[in-house]
Amino acid sequence: MIYVHVRITGLGVLTLLLLGAVQFLDIADASIVNVALPSIQRSLHFSQQNLQWVASGYILTYGGFLLLGGRLGDILGRRRLLVAGVIVFALSSLASGLASSQGLLVGARLVQGVGAALMSPAALSELTTTFSEGKDRNTALGVWGAVSGMAAAAGVFFAMFFYVTLNMQEILHYSPIKAGAAYLPITAGFAVAGGVASQLVTRVGTRLVVVGGALTGGAGIYYLSRVPVHGTYVADLLPGFIVMSLGMGSVFVAVTTAANAGVPGDKAGLAAGLLNASQQVGSALGLAILSAIAITRTNDLLAAHTARLDALDAGYHRGLLVGSIFLIGAAVIALRIGNTRAVAPLVLAPSAAAPEHADT
Repeated sequence: MIYVHVRITGLGVLTLLLLGAVQFLDIADASIVNVALPSIQRSLHFSQQNLQWVASGYILTYGGFLLLGGRLGDILGRRRLLVAGVIVFALSSLASGLASSQGLLVGARLVQGVGAALMSPAALSELTTTFSEGKDRNTALGVWGAVSGMAAAAGVFFAMFFYVTLNMQEILHYSPIKAGAAYLPITAGFAVAGGVASQLVTRVGTRLVVVGGALTGGAGIYYLSRVPVHGTYVADLLPGFIVMSLGMGSVFVAVTTAANAGVPGDKAGLAAGLLNASQQVGSALGLAILSAIAITRTNDLLAAHTARLDALDAGYHRGLLVGSIFLIGAAVIALRIGNTRAVAPLVLAPSAAAPEHADT
């Protein structure tokens, strides 16, 4: 099989826009529901413990089927699987919007995750096998990482959205529209980080970008963990959003670049599935752990006859604080990862292979 590489001009731009749109849908669906969680909880009578399934149910099946989706793309054809995933995703999205009970909504979200698991690795592997190695592929992956971050994100970042959204609506009394608009500066932060990080990777390598990004993102989330009950957007939320988005946007780009370096074209779908699976399973695991921590803190304070609003606020703060600590731990672990300075070319002919610029 011969892979045709294109440059980021004309058809390449259109290809990048279409593949970026697929990634935006996949990731946005994991986070956009957070804005509506309080309304969903009231209308369908979810308990605080069960509410997380509306968010994490999608993430669980998304992460669980990504490896299968990636490999099926390599075997059956990436474009064919991409179309199938879009159809499943669209129909289950419609079912989610029309759901009138807790079971129907969670079930539809589970199916949505399966559709996304078919779409995402097919789109990413199509990107890595389409663009020429070096600057063009780094730029494309930078856009991909920026789109991922603009749509939402993964791991404890996903849990951050969960808790900050609840904090804004239940503690600061934001409407769903106002809470959604409050996240708009994160879009700019991820866009800037994606552009800068894609250039830094070729100069200093992925290791330093991941470490620096994780530490920066952790600092932003720590700042958000200290939002007071009567906090304001400009002073208490906006600085944390900007710092966090700059850090996590850099991490997305560097991790995506490192994960795809040196992967043969016929294994690109599997590599994309593995990368996305680790992110989505991490999201579900992170949300489950931080939910347990936050709920425990809230229940302890309620048992001590603390006012409900103060107890909820303290629980959200505890979850965010632990999330920031997890990111510091991730930065420490990242000190031991390989240091890829450029995306290796995807080639099948041994004579055309170029050495990968990496050190361990």
